[in-house]
Amino acid sequence: VVVVNRSVDRARRLVDRLGGNVARVGSLGSLHGADFRLLVQATPLGLRADDPLPVSLDDLGAIGGVLDLVYGPSGTALVRAARERGVPALDGREMLVQQGAAAFRRWFGDPVPVDAMRAALAVARP
Repeated sequence: VVVVNRSVDRARRLVDRLGGNVARVGSLGSLHGADFRLLVQATPLGLRADDPLPVSLDDLGAIGGVLDLVYGPSGTALVRAARERGVPALDGREMLVQQGAAAFRRWFGDPVPVDAMRAALAVARP
């Protein structure tokens, strides 16, 4: 796991919290040519249509998949760029639904209407 952040100190604190030798701090420059099974984009970049890509996919090596945690109304540029390269990619919609489902289960203890939640999200964020 490579953690990249605008603040090296914040990245280092996250890596320390993860523990073990699983994660390391990197910079965007250190990713050049690197291969990844999964690229997870966890910044707000992509919320606006004019946002730049958080990372240039052309600068990376092979990528097995992309998960962009942003769930904008028309998808994100990163998801589109990955799919154009034939890389499987998803935005954060399903994660949002599953987080809501977990909260619903915890708060109410009732069966979770996951399909209704997905439908509501589709209406709210087409």
